[in-house]
Amino acid sequence: MKRIIRAEILFFAAFFAFSCQAARSPFQVDRMRESAPVQIPQQDVHVQGNFQKLQPLDRNQKDPRWQYIDPLSVYMRTVWPDNIRTIRAAVNYLLEPTGYRLVTSHPAPREASLLVDKPLPPITRMQRTMPVVDALQLLVGLDNYVVIDRAHRLVSFQKNGGGV
Repeated sequence: MKRIIRAEILFFAAFFAFSCQAARSPFQVDRMRESAPVQIPQQDVHVQGNFQKLQPLDRNQKDPRWQYIDPLSVYMRTVWPDNIRTIRAAVNYLLEPTGYRLVTSHPAPREASLLVDKPLPPITRMQRTMPVVDALQLLVGLDNYVVIDRAHRLVSFQKNGGGV
């Protein structure tokens, strides 16, 4: 019991001493600490290796990195112009900057032309940012497939369970 009272008295005394000192001069500086100066490197880090020198591209030359970026995985806002009323028009609008084309005739599944000639579903009126392939899936619905031919840069659609 005496230990508890002593601990309470010590705690109270420390609290009282601290609060009196803070109330007396809250902005008074007792001592000033000096920190070590920051060292700024004088030279860049030297890296050795077998690196190629960068050469500027000609104006007519394609960027060699284009083949490593999948255009259908690029994020795009789903904001449709007023003249887009069908899924076909929205798909063409989405695919225009990617270099892909919509195919609904012979090599595509039979039901592709039926799927894209429908009006835009109401869920597509909500503006959001998503990859192009997800926006295509949103346009045709979750019960249909997006068929992608990356070699020829073609996109089509197929009903779930439909045969080719």
